[in-house]
Amino acid sequence: MASKIREQILKVLLENRETYISGQKLSEQLGCTRAAVWKQMEELRQAGYVFEAKARCGYKLIFIPDLVTADELRPLLRTQIFGQQIYSYLSVDSTQNVANDLANRGAPEGTVVLTEFQTAGKGRLGRKWSKDHSKGIAMSLILRPQVPLQKISELTLVIAVALVHAIQKTTGLHPKIKWPNDIFLDGKKLCGVLTELKGESDRLNYILVGIGINVNETIENLGDELSDIATSLLISGKQPVSRAKLVANILFELEQLYPIYLTEGFLPIKKIWEQYSLLNNQEIIARTANGFLEGVYEGITEEGILLLRDKSGMIQKIITGDVYMKEQ
Repeated sequence: MASKIREQILKVLLENRETYISGQKLSEQLGCTRAAVWKQMEELRQAGYVFEAKARCGYKLIFIPDLVTADELRPLLRTQIFGQQIYSYLSVDSTQNVANDLANRGAPEGTVVLTEFQTAGKGRLGRKWSKDHSKGIAMSLILRPQVPLQKISELTLVIAVALVHAIQKTTGLHPKIKWPNDIFLDGKKLCGVLTELKGESDRLNYILVGIGINVNETIENLGDELSDIATSLLISGKQPVSRAKLVANILFELEQLYPIYLTEGFLPIKKIWEQYSLLNNQEIIARTANGFLEGVYEGITEEGILLLRDKSGMIQKIITGDVYMKEQ
């Protein structure tokens, strides 16, 4: 409900750019309280919108921030499938939830969902991931690959390679991949990927790919809790980045690698992934369902399974879990 009020407020202010609109008029027109209007105005300010407020007159919109919308993105696309259908929102609970609803209603492969605000985002292993400011990228992509279920885990590694390529081409920076699919820059987390399978028994219906990237956040935006472990393209590159251009490049790079994966499997992409691995030549700790394992990173298999050489010299295969470099 709050996001709908926010979008309605913005619509009214955009339609009346040359005049002031009072809080009372907004509340009457939208059928909500003055307090609700004020709260959503504050949310818009946090997203970068600038308003001029005048006593007994109301609000006037004077600056619109850089937004990633369908209109902004379409002229930048160089794809035939990915991004041909785009749904962009000012605020949603989770782009994964929206994409799931669209996929259930038959949305085609390549459909993209974008939002400026994400209030209940999802991360790997059930973690919460929220995007509260209009500075990063929160998006989901619908895929409908015709591949065996046991091969789907490889797809997350393919996506990570596409993200690294897109970030490099957009910014000139050189991120790394922390197995299986987190993107790091300058030793700090920049981007996370979540893939969710939807199917029945042994039949895959579709995959939802959730991507969250810190783009133009400052150290202050990240806050004390995250600034030691996370970064953004702005922080590392010292200059702002066009989010729409980055999204367009992500979709382009995915569309280059995805057909290769479908026709030839992960093996042709494996060598590229290994070049970008953050863990090369590192002592690591793997947290699995069966406890912790320590050892040396020995690469990945053709199926994307992590190989760890433990203290006894035995090679352990890590199918899923969290991996950390030992000095962390």
